[in-house]
Amino acid sequence: LRSYTSSFDHSLAPPARLVSPTATSAANKRRIRYDPLSEFSRQGKCTGVFSHPAWRQTTSNAHYGLCGSYPSFVLVPTSIPDDVLAEAARFRSKRRHPALTWLHPRTGSNTVPSTWLHTDSSMGVGLGAPLCRSSQPKSGVLRTSSKEDRDLLWAIRDAAYPVDGRSKPSTLVHIVDCRPEINAKSNALAGKGHESAKHYDRDGIPSIAFMGIDNIHVVRASFNQLSQALYQVDDATFHSTLQKSRILAGAVEVASHLERGDAVLVHCSDGWDRTAQLCALAQLMLDPYFRTLEGFAMLVEKDWCSFGHNFAKRCGFPVSDDTSPVFQQFLDAVYQLTLQFPTYFQFNEMFLSTVADAVYSSYGTFQKNCEADRAAFLCAVPTISVWDSIRASTDMYRNPLYNTDTDDAMVPVCRVRLMQLWTSQHQKAISHMRLQQREVEMLALIRQQERDLARLRDMLSPEQHVEVKNAQLRSEIQRLARKIAIHHEPRLPLSSLSSTPSTTPDKAKLLRRLTSNVASPTHSNTPHQDASSPSLGPPPLQPVDLLRTRSGSGRMKQNLTALLTGRPHVSDLTTLRSEYQDLTRQLEAMRTIAASLDEDAHATMQQLRFQNFNTPLEEVTIGHEYARPDEGPFMLPSPLSSVPTTAHNNATMVSATLSNSYSNAIRNISLLAMTDFNQTTKGPRLHSATTSRGGNSNVQPVWESDKDAACCKQCKKKFIAVVRNRHHCRCCGYVFCGKCTSHRMSLPEFGYFELVRVCRVCFNSGSGSDEYLHDD
Repeated sequence: LRSYTSSFDHSLAPPARLVSPTATSAANKRRIRYDPLSEFSRQGKCTGVFSHPAWRQTTSNAHYGLCGSYPSFVLVPTSIPDDVLAEAARFRSKRRHPALTWLHPRTGSNTVPSTWLHTDSSMGVGLGAPLCRSSQPKSGVLRTSSKEDRDLLWAIRDAAYPVDGRSKPSTLVHIVDCRPEINAKSNALAGKGHESAKHYDRDGIPSIAFMGIDNIHVVRASFNQLSQALYQVDDATFHSTLQKSRILAGAVEVASHLERGDAVLVHCSDGWDRTAQLCALAQLMLDPYFRTLEGFAMLVEKDWCSFGHNFAKRCGFPVSDDTSPVFQQFLDAVYQLTLQFPTYFQFNEMFLSTVADAVYSSYGTFQKNCEADRAAFLCAVPTISVWDSIRASTDMYRNPLYNTDTDDAMVPVCRVRLMQLWTSQHQKAISHMRLQQREVEMLALIRQQERDLARLRDMLSPEQHVEVKNAQLRSEIQRLARKIAIHHEPRLPLSSLSSTPSTTPDKAKLLRRLTSNVASPTHSNTPHQDASSPSLGPPPLQPVDLLRTRSGSGRMKQNLTALLTGRPHVSDLTTLRSEYQDLTRQLEAMRTIAASLDEDAHATMQQLRFQNFNTPLEEVTIGHEYARPDEGPFMLPSPLSSVPTTAHNNATMVSATLSNSYSNAIRNISLLAMTDFNQTTKGPRLHSATTSRGGNSNVQPVWESDKDAACCKQCKKKFIAVVRNRHHCRCCGYVFCGKCTSHRMSLPEFGYFELVRVCRVCFNSGSGSDEYLHDD
């Protein structure tokens, strides 16, 4: 991290009436990262003193007199005087009036308008789309309103207008209520509530959206359920509890309004829990500065510490009814963003984990519940800042994949199936759960190896450069030879079923010739030497075996070092280039054979997947020829096929699990082979089978409606209440009876990681095994 000027040292200094003579010197020694004047000047594109035509700093809260949980540095619209601001604060819960927390840099400068969402380039140069935060209004059961609060919201909306007076496509202020709508309406019984659209109508009714994010008690209960699910076998409620959280979806909606240049007001009940989550995440998505180490620290200081998140209550000991991991939930959401956008963040997972642990480590950064209480506490008890501790070892928190040129807005996918468990944080008690950080360390080692290789390549002579290329070609030829050998191993009786015209004697002859050349490679760089003559140069480079070595770059580094430290090479450049051309021709021939074999295997796996109820068995073609009905379907051998019949009857759950694992493995192989499922296939019924199953096996199936299914899709028996019920196959989506869907298998490509109900046809086409798992 870069060094900090004196402007960062006294940003949270308490007012004069709270400072004792003995504590002043201790407070001045602390180095605080966050300076509100510098941060808002950066957002408003100002230099020096904050000067903005639409926003001003109010002195009403300089000594925390207007709102004790707000910071002393508060920005409000220029057109709102302090007396109107005081009346508007009385209408809000905890006197937390709407205040500015961020100005959109792209909508407030002369830069090219963003193309992330529907931004009109004709709106002119704007003052910056404002993001404001507050608490809920005190509307009550009678839906009362306040003229001062209404004027304040209109002033916030007018602050987003272009400076040249040109009209905007949207003239609304978007009010984002983080709570569920039923909770917001029920708070009216306690004299609070939510805004009414008709009370804030001026040149257009404002947009009011309820995000449906639950309160701290539900978050605490969900976190406890998550902790229990992580260390228990039954975790069926894990994904259902995650799906209830709409934090990322709410942040995306806030960011979309800001990107269009509209003003946004975010609030929940008191404005320091869910409001902080949505505001901070929206700024992360839009402002690339907050994705850096320093920027993220300022974001936490501004939207969490300065605006009064109750760290002492939410993360305090002992656990009370106010305890809730709201800040940890925000860090988990940031972790999900780092997974979807790995090159957008300067910090890594270890940085987020360190910040999460620091909340419970008595750092002065997260002490008390608001800025006023924290400032008084730090005067009496000098502590260090967590950012100073991180700054001391910055290299371990850097993301090696970070791209400094990336300043685009992030649009995350908020589906639960794309989210991952933060195992290194939630299961840190298990020693081997910190594997993800090791991947970052491996990337750093790979980059170091690449730099070493680049320096060694610069030291090579032209002959040595050609020798290195020859060694790489030999390695690639050996890899293809192993791949072709695997194709020709007699593991499955596919020869009688997949004999295609591509398998010709010429191909076999060429294969034997090439594999024999690879088995005993002759180095043309030693034509004048025999086995008994002494070596006049360095030993030939060994081909890099990428499948057997952990690091191909490490082996290449050893070969380059051997070239540089050995004797001068005896072969001339012409001989080496001739060998290079021979190896290139061999490699091209082997690639042709490998591609042909892959196409044959791909076609065979496609034909195996065509065995469903829409394609009669007598019309299934294998190898472009129609199979005879008496041959029956093609079956892969089961791992339990050698077990006697009596053993099958007494099969244990272990054998059933083994059979299902084998079936799923074979099915995953078939899915990987079907990357081009819609290609043209001979036979009219085969094409209809392909289109009936949706064309792509990795696409979520469209479920058939129960009312449209009068009979079972397989046995054609009519459904009768109680006797014969309807069941959906999780693979194809059609309706079957219970007998035809008595099989179970996992479908990870559809999000089903446990055993789910599938029909007989999907089970057979996916596994090819006759070891079925029936219901008891």
